[in-house]
Amino acid sequence: MPKGYMKVCALKMENRVLHWIIAHVLRPKFGSFARVGNLEVDLMYLLKNGTKVDWHHFIIDRMFEIKNGGKTPALSFCSMIGAILDNFGIVANDVVVTPRFL
Repeated sequence: MPKGYMKVCALKMENRVLHWIIAHVLRPKFGSFARVGNLEVDLMYLLKNGTKVDWHHFIIDRMFEIKNGGKTPALSFCSMIGAILDNFGIVANDVVVTPRFL
């Protein structure tokens, strides 16, 4: 096992469920779900202790990580962005996207 990782089987059941949500929904990853990385442990700690998470920074940071050649191309923020738009009453069907060429 690489340094900085732990196995999911070492977690209690509630932490396994939280890890599953993080690894599949909040910070999707490509590859083995049997390992828990440092970033996932940090996010689990923040969520379990009720600490506010700067979700704007979290999402943008993940997008830049993928844009700049991150080794994990998984990106499933469509549902998260959709929920944010629904929360503020923005209808995405009415949005007209025009490409800009610089």
